[in-house]
Amino acid sequence: MTHDLILKSFQATGVWPMDASRVNNAILHAENEELRAELNLIRKRPIKSTTLTTREGDEWHGGAVFYSPRKLASERARKAAELDEAAELQLQKARDREIKAAEAAEKKRSQEAAKLARQQAKIAKDAEEQRQPATAQKSRDTANKRKRKASPKLAKKSTKRRRAVASLSRVVESPPRAPSPPKFGLHTRRLKTPARYK
Repeated sequence: MTHDLILKSFQATGVWPMDASRVNNAILHAENEELRAELNLIRKRPIKSTTLTTREGDEWHGGAVFYSPRKLASERARKAAELDEAAELQLQKARDREIKAAEAAEKKRSQEAAKLARQQAKIAKDAEEQRQPATAQKSRDTANKRKRKASPKLAKKSTKRRRAVASLSRVVESPPRAPSPPKFGLHTRRLKTPARYK
């Protein structure tokens, strides 16, 4: 089939082929309209609706609440005040966090400085001890001394031994009596002597 035959068949039937440029133009227009509609849907922000409840307590009439203009203004002002309080609370929390971080950093700095000072003092003390070995020996001896004197030990009881030959008329002496315990403690506190030592 040639081009001429195709044109003759269109003339005979009365149907003409569509123009390609017109078809492409119509398709482009339809696509543009769809894309614009989608963009408009994206651009439109949803309206945030908040229900204002009554602050009157237990009176509940099925949820239908009618506001007078004065009441509506007061409820809006209350809602705005709540939002302001929430924003102020967030700011206060942020300030508190900053203050806490600054205090922690300052504490860390002071701890580092104290640690450095302790290390330097230890180095100086070690150097001083190396210069004066006699002083170091004396200080070690002083550290090993007791803080207070021990109480006197009780005398051991002598064990009784049987003698093979002993005169019965002889009096056997008892072991010496232990000295009485001190009446005052370390800091002039009265001590109560137990009954068995009286």
